Amino acid sequence: MNLSVRSKQTIDACRFCWMCRHICPIGRATGQERNTSRARALALSLVERGAEELSDVAENLYECALCNACTQDCVTGWDPPAFTLEARREAAFSGVMPDKIAALVQRYIQWGNPFSEKLSEKVSKAVAAYGKETDTLFYIGENARYKSERSVLAALELMKRAGEPFTVLKDEPASGYGMRFLTGETEETSRQYGACAKALARYKKVVVLDGCDLLAMARFYKEAGVCLNAKLVSFWQYIGEKLAQGAVKVKKTNKIVTLQESCALARDLEEESARKVLSYLGNARDMLLHGRECVFAGSLLMNEYIPETMASVAARRIEDAVNVGAEKLLVCDSAEYELICAVDQNEIGIIGLAEAVLEAIV
Repeated sequence: MNLSVRSKQTIDACRFCWMCRHICPIGRATGQERNTSRARALALSLVERGAEELSDVAENLYECALCNACTQDCVTGWDPPAFTLEARREAAFSGVMPDKIAALVQRYIQWGNPFSEKLSEKVSKAVAAYGKETDTLFYIGENARYKSERSVLAALELMKRAGEPFTVLKDEPASGYGMRFLTGETEETSRQYGACAKALARYKKVVVLDGCDLLAMARFYKEAGVCLNAKLVSFWQYIGEKLAQGAVKVKKTNKIVTLQESCALARDLEEESARKVLSYLGNARDMLLHGRECVFAGSLLMNEYIPETMASVAARRIEDAVNVGAEKLLVCDSAEYELICAVDQNEIGIIGLAEAVLEAIV
């Protein structure tokens, strides 16, 4: 495999270490050793030594959420998701991607997203209402646009209540995060980066709903040499500022609430904006792991090929919320919101953070 020296060093280090196995949300949900960083490193070390073929371990490469919990928890500074991502690139170049992954890549190439050829009627109508050009763009992202109608409608209404004119693109290009997740840093990924940056270039400010899209624009574009001059602001930072300014006024509930944070925002970008928004809404109580140590609760992209695992991941996070005595679980990420809502349970109320803000407006 054509892996970087750093990734080869990480594989050699991680295959002997068990210290982060308890923190992996996939391994925690499945209970399988194969889902730990150590097991993945061990498998790839066998490929490196010619004892196994990459095709033999390819499916396992895509069971990692790339949530960076293991990196956050590693006291010796290794970065297991980095070698996993490089190995996915090698799988793409070698033509050994699992069929379900190849199908998702083909959808990106054909449709520009992995979910659907067209927007729903409600989302299409809502997006069209904000087609007038302004200096501020609201970037929704593929997860909400195609899979979370309620997240789109709530976010647009909240943006409207904030009082600042904004534009939404009818044909919004993918940020490239999803393609990178599937194929690593490839030519196809770079093309998506470039196409998105070009579409955003004429705006002074871009408010980004999905933390994964913001992570791509703020970090991965720079690493790939793609220039994006617009001021990038997360949706929750933007709404938090409007709450602080009094542009959006809310009344707190007496209910005990807890927050499911976006790993991309809280851990990778070290942003606490969603937690600040939560502080305006109720009697906030943190789950055991929160902030930079927050736990991934699911991916709609991964749900396309391992739905049972995603259901288990989401269910475990609901358990975490119930265990702290929360009456409501507020979810800031639209993908995690849809997956958590799909879990059959009656122990706790679940609501999107944007919807919760709207409900609290006075």
